[in-house]
Amino acid sequence: MCQVGDINYRFITDVAWSACALMVALVCASLGSTAASAATGPKVAQLTVAGSSTIQVKLGSGSGNGKKWDQGRAHLVVVNTGEAPSALSARAFLDAPADTCATKQATLTQPASSNGPIIINPGSTEAVTVAMRFGVGCAGGDGTIVISGGPGVAPVTTRFTLIHDVAGMNYWLTILISGALALIFVIVMIAIRRSVLSETVQTGPGWSFNDSWLTNITALGAILGTVLASAGFLPDVLPGVSTGGFTGLSLLFGGLVVTAPIVYAAASKWQFAAQSPTDTSPATLVSPGRVWGVVVAAGFTLWGVFGELATMVDLTVSTNSGGLAKAFVIAALGTAAGIATWYAVAFAIGVSEESKIGQPISHIRVKSGTL
Repeated sequence: MCQVGDINYRFITDVAWSACALMVALVCASLGSTAASAATGPKVAQLTVAGSSTIQVKLGSGSGNGKKWDQGRAHLVVVNTGEAPSALSARAFLDAPADTCATKQATLTQPASSNGPIIINPGSTEAVTVAMRFGVGCAGGDGTIVISGGPGVAPVTTRFTLIHDVAGMNYWLTILISGALALIFVIVMIAIRRSVLSETVQTGPGWSFNDSWLTNITALGAILGTVLASAGFLPDVLPGVSTGGFTGLSLLFGGLVVTAPIVYAAASKWQFAAQSPTDTSPATLVSPGRVWGVVVAAGFTLWGVFGELATMVDLTVSTNSGGLAKAFVIAALGTAAGIATWYAVAFAIGVSEESKIGQPISHIRVKSGTL
């Protein structure tokens, strides 16, 4: 016969087990529902921008309806690593917009397709272009481009810096104009000294064309300009200007200056000489220069000088400085060009004076065996 206590104990045990089973069933149902919900939830795109974290945007001038503006294009590569396609849009913001310099427009385009919304599919990569329009005087400014997707898609950003777009033709004009001025100098000096062009010049046995202070200072200017550009000094002082092309010009004109001593040496008259008429020691090889060699070498030096000064003028014009400051710098550079020309003319005329042409070199006895 069952006791009342046994019945109560068995009842309580059954209820407890039932409650545990019910709780387990509820937990399992909840987990299944969550997994099913996650499996059937909406898929979204995930955008990233490939490449450098900061890009350079070259600015060009534009105008219309009596207004002027600066415009540029940022070329980006957008990657969708998500699970759904998304439409793309873009906005651009300057860090410190001014009254005349502010973002006016930012349009996202895709060069490979026609106009319309840009759709990026899952796992695909798209090259896009952000066409931006700003007020005038924005070169040197920094900003952020925001690439947005559809609803639920986190936007991505990339930084940009605005720089002047210096056309390649400007570099060629600098080279050609400076070369033309140097050529005019050579032609004028040849016309003035045409009667003594093949004669030797009295420069002394230890003199060489690279002893000229003009040659050395010009070469030093080319080296200094290259070092300052590579060290980041010029971009900091002249924001908004790409100094890569100007560095190349500086190296080119420095090379022309280095060529001048080679031209002078090639035009020299190599010969053996002794220190005195009674000296029986072996003759020494000397190389008195010729007038035409001095003139041509001076022309190469002036080409380098004019070119470096013209490069500085281009840099000055490309900056955002005021008109008065630019005029002062250009005037100073023009004065330097005038001084260099005066020195070159005085030097070429001085070493080719007809009263000294053809005189024997002091303390030198020329022997047979001229090269």
